[in-house]
Amino acid sequence: MVGHRREQRHRSRIRQTARLNPLGAAGCAAAPGLGNLVTATVAVLDPELVVLGGGVGQNHILLPGVQDAVRRLIWETPITTSQLGNEATVLGAVALAADAGLAELTRTPGTLSKNVRTLS
Repeated sequence: MVGHRREQRHRSRIRQTARLNPLGAAGCAAAPGLGNLVTATVAVLDPELVVLGGGVGQNHILLPGVQDAVRRLIWETPITTSQLGNEATVLGAVALAADAGLAELTRTPGTLSKNVRTLS
């Protein structure tokens, strides 16, 4: 019965969103499918937090539907949208490169860093 009410509320939100923003309705309709993917990920990895990012994930219209799907199928897991937007991948790559460069600069002279392997 609770699941039926939740589904009715979700469908009501889709209809309301469709009236206000026709493109947003497609996002609401996609939320349960994305929620299923997040649920599978949570079941395998058991993260403390799920951050939805990229062009699709940062759509705030998806968030309530994804949270509902995950809550219905598995244990409570905090889910949020990325604040970095489309720049997250580039910023992550820059952070990794900076860490590797700093590690290489601060290593003990005459030793190989863990990033450098010799061929035998």
